[in-house]
Amino acid sequence: MTPKGALERIYALPRFNRGETLQPVRDLLAAVREPQKALRFVHVAGTNGKGSISTMCASVLKEAGLRVGLYTSPFINDFRERFQINGTPVSPAEFAAVTREVFLAMKGLPAAEHLSQFDVVTVIGLLIFARAGCDIVVLECGLGGRLDATNVIAPPTVAVIGNIGFDHTELLGDTITAITTEKCGILKVGTRAVVCAPQDYPEAAQTVKERADAYGIPLTQVKEADIALLQCALGSLTFSYHKKTYISGLAATYQAKNAATALEVLFALRREGFAISDTAIADGLRHAYIPARLELMALSPHVLLDGAHNQDGLRALRASIEAVAPTFHRLFCLVGMLREKDPRGALSAFFSSPVIQNKLAATFTITPPTPRACPAQELADMLATLPTPPPCITAHEDMKEALEACLAAMHADDALLCCGSLYTMGDLRRLIREHYHKG
Repeated sequence: MTPKGALERIYALPRFNRGETLQPVRDLLAAVREPQKALRFVHVAGTNGKGSISTMCASVLKEAGLRVGLYTSPFINDFRERFQINGTPVSPAEFAAVTREVFLAMKGLPAAEHLSQFDVVTVIGLLIFARAGCDIVVLECGLGGRLDATNVIAPPTVAVIGNIGFDHTELLGDTITAITTEKCGILKVGTRAVVCAPQDYPEAAQTVKERADAYGIPLTQVKEADIALLQCALGSLTFSYHKKTYISGLAATYQAKNAATALEVLFALRREGFAISDTAIADGLRHAYIPARLELMALSPHVLLDGAHNQDGLRALRASIEAVAPTFHRLFCLVGMLREKDPRGALSAFFSSPVIQNKLAATFTITPPTPRACPAQELADMLATLPTPPPCITAHEDMKEALEACLAAMHADDALLCCGSLYTMGDLRRLIREHYHKG
């Protein structure tokens, strides 16, 4: 099986198929000799921030000299980014070989037809990490927690509940309590510690506390009052937690809360015997990197990419753009959204900012490359009806054409923000690099 053939087999599976049971995933793991039993885990659930928390933890653990697996989604440039060992994606040959082994194991399984893409990819990841001899795996949930394929693991060393918001309400419930209850499905008797990120909704923090208490799991709830933003710059964030100063390579203002949560995870791992020095923590936070998380792609003019794609994410992005607004003259936006993400509500939260409205020069809409996309013209028409509509809205079906139009209209002291669906970020990163290196 080639890497291309492996991807074709994965994408041929249904996106959602299993129903109210994890048994098909457990059966498949048994067929490949239960690789998860050889691993220790940090298990991360949440609506917003779980990818950043996971990446920060993995970066620090690597600096501490451990062999660290990182399972995360979605990918930006290459599918293999979902399986990283010490920051490097698994090789194409290993990905293809393990995928072939997993699909062979599916043959003859009575419930194989009920396995989804994410189910199978999770088993592939667990087998990759076990074969690599990882000391610890940072395992990010895909959706929810209780019925997420990652929840087949035994009680993790540390469970993490990131910030909870409204997303995937058709599957997880339409109240914060219901959504948090689903996320808290990763908490199990025997989990050594649980860390809860600062929450926007009090009922989320209360639900986490009730579940942790019920299972007798020591709980650390990160408090926003203990976090102070010191400087938000393009490319880095300086903050303090419990009056100690740190620098994060993930630069958005909201990353201070994620970093504080990651710190508590690392402190919990220390208590469990992992040797994690203060130097490893400082270096790991500073070196943490995720593409399309307020990523600075170019200077003069500034070009920023951020995959914020729901209401909570875009509200957090708004705060970051407000913080760095003094560093540029005018702001141009290039945005694409999925229909299912309530684009009107999400973008209204962003464009309602007086600071952003004062800086905005033009907005360009694009169509993400997926059948679930909100078409560019539909999105443009929607933006025009917002209570505070952005100025000069133009729809472009061609992503390259939209990017070139943005850059042609800009001056050296302006900034371009590319935001919205993560489905656009890989193509935009490639096009931006091509534009700046075409000479």
